[in-house]
Amino acid sequence: MRLSARLSDFFMGKLYPVVLAVLVTVGHLFKCEMITATVIVMLLAVQCCFCDSIRPAFFLVVTFTFQIPLEHSPAYNASDYYFTGWRLTVVVILAVIVAASVITFVVRRALWRRLSIKHTKIFPALLVLAVAFLTNGIFSETWSVRGFIFGAAEAAFFLFLTLLFYLGISEKESEFDLLDYVSYIALIIALVILVQMADLFIFGDAIQNGAIQKGNVNLGWATCNPLGSILLPLIPALFYGAMTKRNGWLYFIVASAVYFAAICTCSRNALLFGTLIYLLCLLMALVVPSELKTRLIFAAIIVAGLAVLAAAFFLFFDEIKLFFRSYVNQGASDSGRFGIWKMAWRQFLDNIAFGAGFFTSDASGVHVVVSGVPTMVHNTPLEFLSAGGVFGFLAYMYYRAETIRPMLHKPTLGKLMLGLSHLVLVAQGLLDVFVLSFYTMFFPMVALAVVLRIYEMQTEDSYKFAPINDSFRM
Repeated sequence: MRLSARLSDFFMGKLYPVVLAVLVTVGHLFKCEMITATVIVMLLAVQCCFCDSIRPAFFLVVTFTFQIPLEHSPAYNASDYYFTGWRLTVVVILAVIVAASVITFVVRRALWRRLSIKHTKIFPALLVLAVAFLTNGIFSETWSVRGFIFGAAEAAFFLFLTLLFYLGISEKESEFDLLDYVSYIALIIALVILVQMADLFIFGDAIQNGAIQKGNVNLGWATCNPLGSILLPLIPALFYGAMTKRNGWLYFIVASAVYFAAICTCSRNALLFGTLIYLLCLLMALVVPSELKTRLIFAAIIVAGLAVLAAAFFLFFDEIKLFFRSYVNQGASDSGRFGIWKMAWRQFLDNIAFGAGFFTSDASGVHVVVSGVPTMVHNTPLEFLSAGGVFGFLAYMYYRAETIRPMLHKPTLGKLMLGLSHLVLVAQGLLDVFVLSFYTMFFPMVALAVVLRIYEMQTEDSYKFAPINDSFRM
C-alpha cells in the first residue's frame, strides 16, 4: 500500500480522533498547548494534502480551543500570553498554515464544482443570512464600523464553515459511515470535556466548602454557560450510538455523564434544555428501536437509574442541596434579562428595517468578557430583531427553516438525532445567543453538515436508508 493511502486510512480511521484527544488533553492539563497546537496544525496540513474528505477535521475543529488553560485565556483571564514574545510569532505562523491547508483542500477537491442551487439547497439561505449580517444597523444612527466587521465575521463563519463541512464530505461516504463516525467523535469529545471538568472539580477551585462555585466553573476556553451549551448537543449524538452500537451501554453512560456535567456547570439554561433533551432522547430510545430486547434494556436502565437517584436524594439530600447551592441562590431570577429584552425591543422599534446594529450605546450595561465581541441581549431571535431589524430576523428564520426541512424530509433515526444535536443549541438561543458565539456552534455545524449531506443522498435514485442494527453493533 502506498504511503498516501496509508496516511489517508489513518486520518479517516477511528484512531486519529483519539490521538487528537490525547494532544488536546495534554496541552490543556499541562499548559503546553503551544506545543500540542503546533503538532495538531501539522497533522491538519498533512490531512488536507492526502484525504478526499473533510471528515477527519471535524474533531479537530470542535476541540482545538479546548487546549486553552485558564491561566493563558485571553477571554476569561485577560491574559496576553498568546500575544507576546515568540508565542505571537508561532500563532501567526500556525494561522497561515491553517489557511493554506484549507485552501489546498478546497482546490484539490474543487469544492466549488459541487456548489449549486439544485443540490446545495441551503446555499440561498446562507447568502441571505450573510447579507443580513453585513447590513446590520445600516441607515441607523448607531451603525458602526466595528458592527459591520463583526457582522462580516459572522457572515463568513456561517457561509464558509457550513459549505466547507457540507461540500467537503466525500461523495464516496455512505450515510451509515457518517452517522457512525459523528456518534463516535461525540463520544471522544465528551470524554475530553469530562476529563477537564473532573480535573477542575477535583484539583481546582470549582468546589468550595462542599458547594459548586458557579463563577469558578471556568476551563479557560469556556465558562459555565457556554460550557453547558457545548455539552448538550453531544447528548443526542451519543444516544444514537447507544441505540445502534453493540457497545451502546458505553455511549449511554457517557451521555448520562454529559447531562450530569451540564448540570454541574450551574447554568440554568443547560439545566432546562439539558433535562428536556435528555428525557426526549430517553423516550426515543424506548420507542424507536425495532427489537423488543433493545427497548427492554433501556427500560431496565431507566428504572435502575431512577431507583439510584431516589435513594441518593433520600440519603444525601442535604449534601446534594449544598452541592448545587448555586441553583438555589439563583432561584427563578431573570438575571436582568427582562430589562435587556425591553431595551432590545425599543431598539428594534426605533430601527425597524435593519435594526440598530450589533454595537449600540443602549446595550453598554450588558456584561461582555471578550474584547471585540458586541454585547448581546440573551435571546437569539430578539438579537436579530434588535441588531438586524425585520430583514435580519426574516433572514434568520429563512435560514432556520432551511436547516430544519432536511431533518424532516424522509426522516431516519440518524438524521433525527443529529438534527436534535443542532436544534438543542438553537433552543438554548431563547435564553442566550450561543448561535452567534462561534466556537459553541462547531459541533452543531458538524451535525448539520452531515444532515445536509444525507438529505442530498436521499434525492439520488440509488439512495437506500442506512441500516439500524438493534443488536448494539460495534
